[in-house]
Amino acid sequence: MGCSGGRQISYESVDEGSPKPALAKYLRLVANGSDTRRDSEMSCIVPTCERPKKNQELADPNDLTTCYPIEKIDMVLEWEPPKISWASLVVPRVKRTKYVYKGYTKCEQDGNPGVAVSRRNVPKTLFCHDMRGGYLDDRLVDGSDDNTAFNFFRWSGIDIFVYFSHKFLTIPPVTWINAAHRNGVTVLGTIITEGEEGEELCTNLLCDQEKVQRLCDKLATICQHYGFSGYLLNIENTIAKKQLKNLLFFVRELKAQLKRINHEYLLLWYDSVDENTGKLDWQNKLNKQNWSFFDSCDGIFLNYGWKEECLQISLRNAGDRHLDVFVGIDVFGRGCMGGGGFNCKEAMSLIRHYNLSAAIFAPGWVHECQEEEHTFLQRDYQFWANLYEYLYVSGPAQLPFETSFCIGSGLHYYRKGKSSKKGHWYNLAKQDFQVCDLLGWDSFEEHSCISYYENEAYHGGTCLILKKPNHSDKYHEHRLFVCEFRTTEYDYLILKSTVKLLKEESKGDFELYIRTQNEQGVQSKHYLKPDKEHVHKLSHKRWVTRVFSTDPGIGMVIEIGYRMSKTDAILLGRLSVIKEPLTL
Repeated sequence: MGCSGGRQISYESVDEGSPKPALAKYLRLVANGSDTRRDSEMSCIVPTCERPKKNQELADPNDLTTCYPIEKIDMVLEWEPPKISWASLVVPRVKRTKYVYKGYTKCEQDGNPGVAVSRRNVPKTLFCHDMRGGYLDDRLVDGSDDNTAFNFFRWSGIDIFVYFSHKFLTIPPVTWINAAHRNGVTVLGTIITEGEEGEELCTNLLCDQEKVQRLCDKLATICQHYGFSGYLLNIENTIAKKQLKNLLFFVRELKAQLKRINHEYLLLWYDSVDENTGKLDWQNKLNKQNWSFFDSCDGIFLNYGWKEECLQISLRNAGDRHLDVFVGIDVFGRGCMGGGGFNCKEAMSLIRHYNLSAAIFAPGWVHECQEEEHTFLQRDYQFWANLYEYLYVSGPAQLPFETSFCIGSGLHYYRKGKSSKKGHWYNLAKQDFQVCDLLGWDSFEEHSCISYYENEAYHGGTCLILKKPNHSDKYHEHRLFVCEFRTTEYDYLILKSTVKLLKEESKGDFELYIRTQNEQGVQSKHYLKPDKEHVHKLSHKRWVTRVFSTDPGIGMVIEIGYRMSKTDAILLGRLSVIKEPLTL
């Protein structure tokens, strides 16, 4: 994914110790002769360069520093890829496990991973971002210095992320795309029409099938260019009855154009227009009033004003496609079962009872409605703790694998254990792969055995703090990741963990464990001792990297965790896994 042609610029190639604006990075490449563009294109990278006047009002506003929506349909119809934009910074979506596990929030000292089930056979969870209209600090490619801005990092239990705004074409910012992609989550944009303006737009569009085809082609190409994977289609205005046939044509054509580019691209329909009358009439269930739209898309996002009987009707009508029915939950509680907020659990439990997928709308509520005595991070943990048992968690399935557990913000920015940038920062694009279980924060989860820690980090802004509960036996262990890392008799894995004792005079005993599964499905647990000849002490802040290796042909690694036997706290700043061939 990313822009077509031109040199790609990655975040990893930048020295975070002296951050520069993205445009300056690009200009530096050009000055060094590293860019591959033709001389005739060079003028377009100068900050003061104007676009051709003919299309200036219709030009894509996205550039190397800021992410924007496209507000007018004419801008989409006339769209051409910008010669420079943040599209070149998008990272590919990593592979996730094909099998998932029920989420849990309690400390599991026996390390039992639970029952693995195929991802295809379980209901999905969709996270629909709706935060104060969108495009806040998250629109800035290089981030901001507000480390309290809205963040999300519970990716393990999320299948689809939708970035939502009330602009015609919502293009997800690169910050959210990269955070989700690094955790294997599919990202969708939003197409929305609403009110009188939306009704007029649809009237003008749907009278011309050729125009519809051209729009669908542009929408699919924009999706490909900016590296996200489809759309939520939200038509919230009346459609003239005589144009309903062309509305359905629009839906089918858009899906076809998306699949033409990538068969994994998705189109979801929001439960809005009655397919028989054209009226804006939310059904809150799958029925004859919205079936044709559902049948023409990859799924339907039901409105949130449903009752239990609506779930029963939807389940019956969906048949084999019941997992494609995403039942809406409005976290602000507008007409929603249970009243939303911290009581979204009531709605979620009922949705899962009928084995339907869920669409959580506006979980930014935990940030927008925070109170002085309860911080966003506290409220965020409480909100997801109430829902986690209804989520299906997954983990990494792609090697090499590496994470520093950074959530994309911090008090300072660290590099190899040393503060390379003083001061608060926020950039979701710098998120790393997150652990599969729900974690709180050390500042208010003092008795948790594992939590996030922001007073120090190895790389980025956060790490994990590990503690042995006082009531536990000699050893305490905890899962970090479910995973699918395959090995054969001709190769083995090398795991590296970078840790630090929180107190210099304290003692700590830390080791990794892995759970493996052979071709017959038999599981085994292995405790890994560090290869002592590879243990080395780093120069910064007493961080130590330990190297562990597995035997050849151990099968597929399905879980990675840790075990500790001392009560002193340990910081875990990095974990990596690579595969090496066996040499004879």
